[in-house]
Amino acid sequence: MAKEETKKINDRLGKLLYNAGLEVSSDKFAKLIALNAFGFAVGAGLIFVNLSLFHAFAAGITVSAVYLFLIYILLSMTAGSRIARMEDNLPDFLTLMASNLRSGLTPDRALMMSTRKEFGPLTKEIEKSAKLAISGKSLDESFKSIGENVSSVSFVKAIRLIVEGIRSGGNLAELLENTAADVRRFNAIKEEVSSNITIYEMFLFIAAAGGAPLLYATANFLITIVFKVKGLISVDTEAIESSQLSGLGLLKSTSSLSPELAFWFSVMSIIVCTFFSSLAVGIITNGRSEDGLKYFPVLAAVALLVFFGTKSALEFVFNLVFFI
Repeated sequence: MAKEETKKINDRLGKLLYNAGLEVSSDKFAKLIALNAFGFAVGAGLIFVNLSLFHAFAAGITVSAVYLFLIYILLSMTAGSRIARMEDNLPDFLTLMASNLRSGLTPDRALMMSTRKEFGPLTKEIEKSAKLAISGKSLDESFKSIGENVSSVSFVKAIRLIVEGIRSGGNLAELLENTAADVRRFNAIKEEVSSNITIYEMFLFIAAAGGAPLLYATANFLITIVFKVKGLISVDTEAIESSQLSGLGLLKSTSSLSPELAFWFSVMSIIVCTFFSSLAVGIITNGRSEDGLKYFPVLAAVALLVFFGTKSALEFVFNLVFFI
């Protein structure tokens, strides 16, 4: 079971690297990243080792986890960008190949002549397919290689439709033109849907980067004030319960909830909230949660900025009104 899981992870990493345009084996890349993560962990541990071994261990784990997460985000963003370019250039490639076929070229020659630098990342896939066709592979097998490693449902379905048409003996030029028209129509519909769901994306962004930080900042401010007031009146819980202040539940309940605990709980909650909001935006936009990871760093930074700014503003106004 462990070997199977390792193989699955290795295959997924290899596919991610391929889609990101990195020509490196997954094993070599994993070893390099693991070595770098270990180095960062040791460096962070040495910085905090003077505090305690626990702080050093926690810092090392946190830094290495953040490093691995950032690497995954960069790979996912790069792969998503390349796949989007391939999807956009696919209709142009199919139309060009259909034109080459109508001009009298053989299918393998038409495939090779359809290679253009303007097609970006798709050029590499076309060249690979053309080499297979020239080396003696059947046209359907050569064409099938174009989308076998591309993590795009629409792209893979379009290539599969063409391959099935070739195997059934249909008119290849007409098949390519019709598929190109369908892909263009699908891309247009996808853009229209994307524009229609912008309001939902904005709602998630505002809720995660604005609403939640404001509420957490207000809650932290109130907990801090109650904690200070309880220290100023210098009474314990039993005195509060036996006095006329027994109706003030906040004064009785905050002894176990310090401002520091509330602060760190709020920070972690904001980070988690923005993370899952980013994933939700990716699902709403493109149907892939990993596509939303590119929004996470900016969304988390804005949310934390709103949190700290609101908390500081409330404390400043309170001190200005009541203590000055």
